[in-house]
Amino acid sequence: MRQTIYLFLLFNGLLLSSCKKFLDKKDNPSYSGVDTPSDAQQLLDDVANVNISPLLTFGECSSDNCYLTQAAYDNNSYNQANTDTYTWGRHPFAAGGDETEDWGAAYSGVLIMNITLEELGKMKVSAAEIKNLDNVKGSALAFRSWYFWQLATAFAKSYNEETAAADMGIPLRLTANFNAPSLRSTNMETYTKIIEDLETALHLLPERPAIASRPSKRAVYGMLANVYLSMRQYDKAGLYADSSLQLNDELLDFNTLDATAKRPISQFNKEISLYMSTLGRPFSPMYDGFVDTLLYNSYVADDLRKTVFFRRNANNTISFKGSYGESYQFVGLANGEMYLVKAEAEARAGNTAKAMNDLNTLMQNRMVNTAAHPFVPFAASSPQDALQKILTERRKELVFRDRRWMDIKRLNMENANIILTRVVNGQTYTLMPNANRYAIPLPDKVIKMSGMPQNPE
Repeated sequence: MRQTIYLFLLFNGLLLSSCKKFLDKKDNPSYSGVDTPSDAQQLLDDVANVNISPLLTFGECSSDNCYLTQAAYDNNSYNQANTDTYTWGRHPFAAGGDETEDWGAAYSGVLIMNITLEELGKMKVSAAEIKNLDNVKGSALAFRSWYFWQLATAFAKSYNEETAAADMGIPLRLTANFNAPSLRSTNMETYTKIIEDLETALHLLPERPAIASRPSKRAVYGMLANVYLSMRQYDKAGLYADSSLQLNDELLDFNTLDATAKRPISQFNKEISLYMSTLGRPFSPMYDGFVDTLLYNSYVADDLRKTVFFRRNANNTISFKGSYGESYQFVGLANGEMYLVKAEAEARAGNTAKAMNDLNTLMQNRMVNTAAHPFVPFAASSPQDALQKILTERRKELVFRDRRWMDIKRLNMENANIILTRVVNGQTYTLMPNANRYAIPLPDKVIKMSGMPQNPE
């Protein structure tokens, strides 16, 4: 059985480096040896292929958190996927780009989950094994929903209740059969399926995971909070964030961290409800990219994140070092995010005091807070004032967590008027609010092979 799993993972790795990776691949390999829930759990415990490599980077690197120097941009010019993403180009997957990045990698993760679910459906297990089978099934549904949500956030328009039934979503691949045609669902169908599967997973998973790389009820509550936040259904987002925190509300006290360390935050710390990381793109803040100067300057002197998250380089640029993923870029779920989701929901509901209490619970663990220099709680004069403070701290807390692209899209739907600009080779590139390019183009090869419609220009 182990040999079969290793062969599968090898095959999956080959898919990641080949155009055969795309959705309409015609050959269908035979998988055998996944005979028990424990066998299936081994597939899902392959962190490299489940928790790291399938995760998207296009959204983060399209946002306004980091920038490239001209030299760094020129160094990446060999890869059109990199440079077109940076300047919101029309063909980030065109000739010279790597089609396996983001789109292909995410659907590789979907494939693993579909294989797992189909193998579980064939199993006949004893009553004693039902709990383990349910756990693995719930995990597979949760992971697949996570990939679908990331794909929708990057490759579809922001969710709009008035147009969701007509707006193009993503292909919902629900089978391991490569011969099944690929069809774009609507945004409504996409998000309905994501929520449906997450709600099913809630009834199958334990409250807390055995290890941080496995889903649990706590993590699925967090996923649902994020999905509803991206849909701008803030009441539900707040309720699910609160449910996650009821199972574990611990926070890291940044006053206890060594801010001078290369990686001040441990990888599997008590805040994390689900460990997910990405290797990032060459121009991500973990590689050649640098932190936006205005963003860095928004951290006040007493904000410990300024030294825990960032380091100043010899050339006076700023680099990011504050990932919960150590050498990788953490994009998973942690309690700090849930406090911010809950606080935002309270502020939008007009509950200023509750909103600020949630924000201050987080911030007293992020600001200098000692006997000699105690934390001074944030105050707000109105729900709108509270909301603005919460959104400001959200950007600073979740920097390089792959949330900014989604936030820009949803906030611009509410007239935030966030305009993105880049300057490359003396030319200024601008992305206006609610522009079509916020739905990143699908790979050209996928469009040609499947006949699916491309995102509008």
